[in-house]
Amino acid sequence: MGIITRIPKKPPIRHFLKFLKENSVIAGNPAETITRARKEEKDPAVLFKNEYKAILFEAQGHIRDYAILLTFLKSGIRESELAALSLEDVDFVHDVLTVREGKGKKERTIPLMPELKRGLQRYVADRDRQSNIVDVETLFLARNGTSLNPSSIRKLVKKYYTKAGVRKSGVHTLRHTFSAHNINNGMSIADLQKVLGHKKKETTLKYIHVVNTSLRETMLKTQA
Repeated sequence: MGIITRIPKKPPIRHFLKFLKENSVIAGNPAETITRARKEEKDPAVLFKNEYKAILFEAQGHIRDYAILLTFLKSGIRESELAALSLEDVDFVHDVLTVREGKGKKERTIPLMPELKRGLQRYVADRDRQSNIVDVETLFLARNGTSLNPSSIRKLVKKYYTKAGVRKSGVHTLRHTFSAHNINNGMSIADLQKVLGHKKKETTLKYIHVVNTSLRETMLKTQA
């Protein structure tokens, strides 16, 4: 069998050169000296105002679920951070939400906006009436009184995306939505970085690009 017959049909050039080197057809592989181009990152998926309002509408009859969705949309926290929230992390007196189990174990505080404050107060009052509480310090509880885990939170969020007919999905999309809409409404990159708990400013800067594209016009229309 000749060497050429062993070459895959239309191989990628890197693999082809590697094959030739391994079979002593060429002395060196020039592709090894070339740095691969980084894959272009996609813009974060963001919900329009009418989309996240539709999701909240579907959850309005479920006090806990509504509060969870509102917490994501009005604070930008991660699913693991929401699952770790305790009752004492919500300060209704000073209007502050404290995230103690953030990425890198860094604690940070997030302003408690009026709409989120009302939603959480309503939930906490309803939670106090739950008779089977097991994890007494945890803020968001499952029906059996134990802590909600991230997997359960993801399923809950996905359920309301489906009910609202919103094709975008994922808890992180709610975080992206919080970020992009706040940048669009004038929040500084430095402030957003603090709220999101980003270590690097570059991670936060991607939201600037989102609101500077055609999405900006659409978002402004849906704000009306």
